[in-house]
Order: sequence, then structure tokens, then C-alpha cells
Amino acid sequence: MKLVNLFAVGVAAYVSVAAQTGVINGQVAPLTNILAVYLVADRDAAFNGQADLNSFKLEPTPVLSDGDFVAYNTNNHCFVVTARAAKKLNLRVKKEGQRGDKYVFDWPDTPFVIEASGERIYVGIFSSDFSSAAYFKEPVLKSSVLFIGENDTNDVTFCINAARDVYDFRREMDRAISKIKTEQFRGINADSVKRKAETVPHWAPDIRNDPRIIAAVRKLFSDQKH
Repeated sequence: MKLVNLFAVGVAAYVSVAAQTGVINGQVAPLTNILAVYLVADRDAAFNGQADLNSFKLEPTPVLSDGDFVAYNTNNHCFVVTARAAKKLNLRVKKEGQRGDKYVFDWPDTPFVIEASGERIYVGIFSSDFSSAAYFKEPVLKSSVLFIGENDTNDVTFCINAARDVYDFRREMDRAISKIKTEQFRGINADSVKRKAETVPHWAPDIRNDPRIIAAVRKLFSDQKH
């Protein structure tokens, strides 16, 4: 009887710890993930810029967390997740069942927040090649494949593409400076305008390269090359 009671106490204690910390690959791990992606609960606010990063209400559990990631390339911000994680992600973002025996990544444009060690880093958008929308401030996350089968077990690659501003900013600034150099604007001193324009950085910051994300990836894959 005493053995049974001790066993029950032990199981209860383990369940309690697991509930508070989470279990990844059979190992008890802290609840705060090193790297995690959450869906934004108030999508309209995210799209309309009505709230700042830390005021967004997020869904209670991440759509991607430590145990889902297989690899993350910090140079191009493409990452690999397990097939199971990709299927789960598809269902969470689309909020509907799979299509026949396939999980099709034609999900609607959906805002997310990426966290590093529990700290919110930036807002991005789940999107697909079917979307005609352009996002100038937010990085865009897309699948590298159109779909995966119900029985597929191969890992799946996703890429977080830089916001359009990162690509467009320098080009637009170069055009503006070139125009200032070659044209005299009525009532404006071209040299003065040119000097002011050149004080603006020629490259918009790429928030994907936030050092906190780089540090989180290195910590998560400390025993792997990335």
C-alpha cells in the first residue's frame, strides 16, 4: 500500500512539473521556449497597425516552438520543422481541416509574433504565393512546398522573407538622390536637399537579424551548425 501511494505521489509530482514546464522529446524543459511563433489573436489590429508589439493579444499556445524546429539558417532565415509540426501549423493557421489527404499551404494572410527566450521580437505575416498582398513593414513567412501528404514524414522548410521596405528603400533613395542631382526644383536648393537625403540610411533595418533571434537560434542549436 505504501509503495502504491509513493508511486502515485511520484506520478502526480511528475505530471505537475510537466504541466508547469512542458516536455520536449521526453525531456522536461522550461515553459518559456527559446524560439517560438505565436498567432496574433486580434488580426485586424495587427494588419491596421492599431497596437504596438507588446500590446498584441496572442493565442495562448505557440504554433511553433523549440521541439518543432529541426534547423534554422540565420543567413537567409529559412528554417526546417518536422512533418508533424508542419501539419499542425497548417491546421492552426488555416483554422480548417485538411483537404482530402493533403495539407495545402494556401493559408490566408495571418499575422504572427516571433519570440526569442520569451521576448517578443517582431510581427510577421504567414502568407503564400496565392496572395497578392505586399507587406512593406512586416517579414513574410511562406512554405517552400505547396502541400504535404497526410502520410508524409519528411521535414518541411519555411522561409521568412524580408519586408518589402528592406528591398525597396535603398532603390527609392538612390532614385531620389539621382533626381535631386539632375534637376533643380523651384524654390529648393538642390545641394541642400541632397545633403539631407544622404543623411538617411541607405538600407532599411532588417528586423529578422535582431541579435536576440540570432542568440536564440545559437542556443537552441548549440550542437549543430546553422
